[in-house]
Amino acid sequence: MGIKFTESTIGVWFVALGDSDWFASIFRDDDGVVSLSYRFRHYKDGRSFDSKDVKTWYSVKELSRHEGPERLVETTRRLAAVMTIASEVTEEPWELMMEDCEDLAVFIREFQAAPFVEVKEVP
Repeated sequence: MGIKFTESTIGVWFVALGDSDWFASIFRDDDGVVSLSYRFRHYKDGRSFDSKDVKTWYSVKELSRHEGPERLVETTRRLAAVMTIASEVTEEPWELMMEDCEDLAVFIREFQAAPFVEVKEVP
């Protein structure tokens, strides 16, 4: 499981939690249903790639195809804020919304520029 960025991506969030982190994405699936995928990553070593970190993935689908993403976005924002407070980490939750970007390419560039992202070029 993973998080893919497409034109159907609504937004992504990242929360540093000390010895772990939380990363989430809200998107519309192929059926138009608003969904949330997220994972917790528990650090085991200092490596970004080929790491032994433990990742647990979860997914939530909105029950109504007719409901917009607003409720799930607001719930995700609240969850990110609560996790930040509970972890006593001083960094604010990081958020990137597709609606704030010109297009998918800009969204991806903005994401890659985030302080927690390390990009690995594949030959």
